[in-house]
Amino acid sequence: MKLYSKADGIKKVKSMKATGGAKVYKIKKVKTKVGGKNVTMYNLLTRNKSHSTGRNPFGLDMVKGAYLIPVVEGLNEQKTDTGFAYKEKDNKGEEITLVTDNFPAARDESSKIVSFVTKPKFAHQDPYYSGGGVERERSLQKQKPYKITAGEKNIIKKILKNREDKYYIDKDNFRVSDILDALNRNK
Repeated sequence: MKLYSKADGIKKVKSMKATGGAKVYKIKKVKTKVGGKNVTMYNLLTRNKSHSTGRNPFGLDMVKGAYLIPVVEGLNEQKTDTGFAYKEKDNKGEEITLVTDNFPAARDESSKIVSFVTKPKFAHQDPYYSGGGVERERSLQKQKPYKITAGEKNIIKKILKNREDKYYIDKDNFRVSDILDALNRNK
């Protein structure tokens, strides 16, 4: 059974609904598992009684009176590769968090992250390195991706040159070169 991505699956459902020869009169949406993967199964109920899995012009699997279009959940999830960033406002000011490295082989699929306060809450403060650590992939995927602007990249590069911030970055076991690589990959 062919599994479709979300975009391809919805496109296929719409094209089948528009096709007169399919005679689709109702669409049912059911969550199920196929081959151990969570899928959303679109059942397109049809009036074609002569079509079956091996004998229909659309190349779709069928059950009695319905075409089946399985859409894999998770294919549409955002990638949190090196360079993925998100922005938050909190009591420190505007904080940008950047993924510097991934551990896909780890059981919980973790990523190394660093955070920078680019616009501190108080005017007398300079931008600074806020901290670093490890974050789970699942919690990163809940964040809205953010494209770091050129001005913010310059602020982060200035932070990386600051001797005190550089000391804390080294103390947290991060390398400035890895952070710069991640910053350049942010798109």
